Amino acid sequence: MRPAAVFYGLMFAAGVGVRYFTHGDFLPPPVWPRPAPVAELAVFAAALAFQGALLRWGVRYSRRVSALFDEVAEVFRGVPVRTCVLLAVISGVAEETLFRGALQPLVGPPIATILFAAVHFPATKRLRPWPLYALLMGIALAALAEISGDIVSSIALHIVINTISLVMLARRPEGSAWGGRGRTAGSPG
Repeated sequence: MRPAAVFYGLMFAAGVGVRYFTHGDFLPPPVWPRPAPVAELAVFAAALAFQGALLRWGVRYSRRVSALFDEVAEVFRGVPVRTCVLLAVISGVAEETLFRGALQPLVGPPIATILFAAVHFPATKRLRPWPLYALLMGIALAALAEISGDIVSSIALHIVINTISLVMLARRPEGSAWGGRGRTAGSPG
């Protein structure tokens, strides 16, 4: 947890620094009342539906998605739920501060989203679907920032998505199958 806290602390500081030097403030101020709450809720719901579909069917019917979750589960299996939530909060706040709060206003949503996906490029072959997933979620996060004019809803979505994923991975028993096809972590599908 300590290395993650240092990494995300540095990412948050980079985001705040870039934002300060380019916009003269530390974070985009929250916009109240929300300019388009229905649109925000629609994007939030669509992203959660995508996450649910990925977790429900992606791990069952895609070898690559299943392999991705198997690999990441090895890191998080047995991690306490409170640690998962804390990690979700610090990663969500740090990444959204940098990518949506600082870079998106500077380079635009498409470039900020591509950079977001690029930093999720994995070291191992089994994690190669991760940048595509980050790209798709990055589109939703960028849309939330554009719709709302701040990063409040993108931070909230990022935290919810990460919490769901990390808790699911942490609570997965070793060697258990992901879904209805009876595959286990080590068996071919």
